Amino acid sequence: MKTYNSDPNYVLVNSQELESWVAHPQSVPQPTPHPQGTRLNLDRLWNFLLDSFSKTPEPSIRRKRDRHGNTYFQVYDPDTHLTATFASEQEVRIWIEQRYYR
Repeated sequence: MKTYNSDPNYVLVNSQELESWVAHPQSVPQPTPHPQGTRLNLDRLWNFLLDSFSKTPEPSIRRKRDRHGNTYFQVYDPDTHLTATFASEQEVRIWIEQRYYR
């Protein structure tokens, strides 16, 4: 049996093999996983796990302006999934220090 286009889902068969498969469906060969595809998926999984356990989630800080032109800061904490709003950069710095010392 030959594979077509290096994809295990496409198989070249002769008419006798095909007739045999129709008569005995349990004898149809199952495609084997492509070793390079499996390796790629394992590499992706490994990288995801490394990223998940090795990186400390950092807060996201955005400087914004309200409709009156006043600047404020919006902070998102990925540890707690909470968002906070501060009026000054100094307040953000205090929040960050408290976050790391809790």
